[in-house]
Amino acid sequence: KKQIDNDYSPTISVDIVNFQVKVNDKIIQIQIWDACGNDEFALNTPNLFKNTSVALLVYAINDKNSFEALNNWYNMLLNNSYDHTIFLIGNKNNLEKERQVTKEEGEKFKNNHNAIKMFFETSSKDGENIDKLFDNMVISIYEKNEKDQKDLLNSKNNIKSIKLNKKDHKKRKKKKWNC
Repeated sequence: KKQIDNDYSPTISVDIVNFQVKVNDKIIQIQIWDACGNDEFALNTPNLFKNTSVALLVYAINDKNSFEALNNWYNMLLNNSYDHTIFLIGNKNNLEKERQVTKEEGEKFKNNHNAIKMFFETSSKDGENIDKLFDNMVISIYEKNEKDQKDLLNSKNNIKSIKLNKKDHKKRKKKKWNC
């Protein structure tokens, strides 16, 4: 069970963490970009969504405002990226006594937003469900990479050669076709 260092400070703009994992004898490079939710940095956030494999939409279960902001983040994510897996994360479940967002509200949000694959409640402080989250995140990245490799191989195998006859060759010389 992973436990996060208690000497934590909130993300100011973007925090980046790199690590490697091995899945089925393949090394997968993971790079996590933790973007803060502050309005002053929100304008730059869509640039971070490009080329993402997995996106985590995170709210604090003890902060109703962070939950209510999810629709904006969800729409911003869908409008600025593609081909990714989205997880919904209700964080800080160690603060059950301060809960403002029920688990049922999190489930309902997930069920009402088709692009969200999974929903977890976690605690980054005590590590609850962090392993489960990271395992599912890595599996999603691995599966996406395998699919992309298969699609690339299939597209290469489906390329057909085109033979130009003399008439076409003369046209090409005149028009300078871009191929």
